[in-house]
Amino acid sequence: MGLAHWLQGNSKLAADTLKKGLQDREKEFGKDDRVSFITGRFLHALGNVESSLDYHRRALMHYKSTLGNRHHRTADVFVKVAEHHINLGNYDMALALLNHALEAFSNSDTYMPEKTRAYWMRYKALSGLEKKEEADIELANCYQVYSRLRSKREGYGPTFKEKPSELDDDDIDDLIVFWSK
Repeated sequence: MGLAHWLQGNSKLAADTLKKGLQDREKEFGKDDRVSFITGRFLHALGNVESSLDYHRRALMHYKSTLGNRHHRTADVFVKVAEHHINLGNYDMALALLNHALEAFSNSDTYMPEKTRAYWMRYKALSGLEKKEEADIELANCYQVYSRLRSKREGYGPTFKEKPSELDDDDIDDLIVFWSK
């Protein structure tokens, strides 16, 4: 329910709903329980709603302990934590996290949108390190998959970008299903 509120643009109600759910879960199973990945899901969602590195870090630790390092949900949060590090200028840390994500996403072609997002984030981190040639390779990888995925969805979503240099965060985010954002 909290994610639905978030996607509708009601961040306050989303945060309140998710915090209540997390509180209920902690009351039932204890803080940072390992009964299942659900506590991590609350933390992941709260990290998205509040743009919180702390919640995303907690979600990552929870997913790693309940789902393992190579699960797609864990990889989603590797990317989210990497994004925070990019924003903080910690590009080397971001690249290490993104490498873990790409390793997990390599398990299946099902995760091509998520893999595209990881390429996009690698492009941003490498650009931040002023590694232009490597960044350009990541952007080309990202655009190749973006083009293939968007061609299947013509008619809705952001306008299709004709060149890699036209891509932005919204173009990539549009490829990702809500539970992986």
